[in-house]
Amino acid sequence: MGNPFAFLKFRIYRRTFFLYVAIMLLVIGMVSGALLFNAHTAGLDRFSAGADAGLALLEMRRQRVMTGIDRLFFRIYATRTLENDFVHFFVATPEEYVQYRLGQRDTGFETYPEALGSLVTESGYSIRYVLHSDGKRIVSAQYSANGYSRYRDLTPREAAALEKGMLVYTKDVTVRSRPQAQVTFLIDLSDYAAGVIPPENGGMCYRVGEQGVSAGSLHLGDTAWETLLAGEDGSGSVRLDGQWLFYWTKSVPQGGYRVAAAASRQPYLFPSLYIVAGICLCVVTAFGVITFLYSRQFTEDTHYLQKMLDSMARVQSGDFTPMELADRNDEFGQIAQNLNGLYRHLDLLIQQKYVLTINQQRTEMKMLSAQLNPHFLYNTLERIRLRALREGAPRAAEAAASLGQLYRNIVKTPSVIPMQRELEIAGEYLELMCFLYGEQMLYHIDADPRLAQTLTPKIWMQPILENFFKHNFREDSQIKVVVVEARRREGGIQLDFFDNLGSIPEEKCRELNRVLTPREIRDYAERSDKEVGLQNVYLRLYLYYGDRVSMELMNNQPAGVRIRIRIQDEEEGYVSPADCG
Repeated sequence: MGNPFAFLKFRIYRRTFFLYVAIMLLVIGMVSGALLFNAHTAGLDRFSAGADAGLALLEMRRQRVMTGIDRLFFRIYATRTLENDFVHFFVATPEEYVQYRLGQRDTGFETYPEALGSLVTESGYSIRYVLHSDGKRIVSAQYSANGYSRYRDLTPREAAALEKGMLVYTKDVTVRSRPQAQVTFLIDLSDYAAGVIPPENGGMCYRVGEQGVSAGSLHLGDTAWETLLAGEDGSGSVRLDGQWLFYWTKSVPQGGYRVAAAASRQPYLFPSLYIVAGICLCVVTAFGVITFLYSRQFTEDTHYLQKMLDSMARVQSGDFTPMELADRNDEFGQIAQNLNGLYRHLDLLIQQKYVLTINQQRTEMKMLSAQLNPHFLYNTLERIRLRALREGAPRAAEAAASLGQLYRNIVKTPSVIPMQRELEIAGEYLELMCFLYGEQMLYHIDADPRLAQTLTPKIWMQPILENFFKHNFREDSQIKVVVVEARRREGGIQLDFFDNLGSIPEEKCRELNRVLTPREIRDYAERSDKEVGLQNVYLRLYLYYGDRVSMELMNNQPAGVRIRIRIQDEEEGYVSPADCG
């Protein structure tokens, strides 16, 4: 098949192809960018939805713990025995409270420590410390994950240290409508958040105050989590610890904590990336197929165009051989057909110009060879004219002058002259014929003034007129009349030459008209034995005017012969042989 990109050596195709490639790459880039953006957005939305679900579960657990605390105090205030036990727990020393409980051993009522222990168990042991303060002392109730508890007194500094990193929920103790003390619940965020499911393949970090805890399968350094927690609420994409992550942050004012979630982008992007890759592969495949088809068409056009360029190069060297190309119905085919037509036309014009020049040169050489010495002939004719005047023969003198002028016109006149000058030469010849035949001879030339400057080959009318006298003239007393008419007709010029010297047989007339055709005259032009006659005249006119000229013979009733010359006007865009060279 050859090089499929051979067309790139032509600038017109190169620019078109590169523009096409640029547009296709732009389209692929835009489609890929839009798909990747949508994939990124969809992945971020799915990640954010997972983080929102985790926070919702966390808040649900926190609310459940808060509700449990509120329910405990409702039970305390609603149950007289539990309230009394709660009051004694605050107002008495540990020894006094123990003595009080021993006195109530057989009652079977629930005690405050028992109720508090049940609350801790229900919270999943996320309540790690319960601080009881009456303003004078602080008693800490500490709970472990196995249900163990212990009570001890704390200093305010120790209590403040315990509160760091904990969710703090405080309840005021009111006894008989008067505030008595405070109960502070310290909730370990890591305990009740441990069961919260983080985003897929990710992790969550919770910060209370200046302390935080993380959970999940994603392992990030403290600095990375702090970077996320320090930002504003929202979601997006960020590069931390050498990896690209989706992140999500949110503050929970009612809970007094802040949450950050992060996960690797790949799990969220891969499903969409497969779709993006599939679509891009389809687009690239379509692009490749279209490019291949275009390259084949461009390559075919390139070979076609190269052949046309090669033919033009041959024309510059003078070879007008038509191109042999496959038929095409597109613009290339039309150009090739027009070029072939132009080559044939140029070849014909050049041949016509060449033959016209050669024929004109042969005619002039024949005329010159008939004269041994033109100056001698001019001088001789002039002496004859002067002697005729001295001897009282003015008509003879006039005839000698006319003959000398005619000879000068034949020899010295350019090969192409105005129509008016050609008619004048024809008139000079007819003047000589009037001298020869005396009063028997009359002639008339009627020409349209608009034809005066129309260019035409020289000395073609005189052979036509000579033909009348050569073939039709009879020595009798009949008056001989020759008429020349040149008229402007619609579509061209019409010249009529006719006489009353005698008719010719119809068969002879048809034979002459048959040979006065373009086909016959082209064969006649290649012969070397041409004679001066009607065929020679028609050949000279054909070589100059081409197919625009026609010649026809007919009998001029009642007597005589008519020769009609028609010259069509040039069509627009037509190049005449006179314009070549």
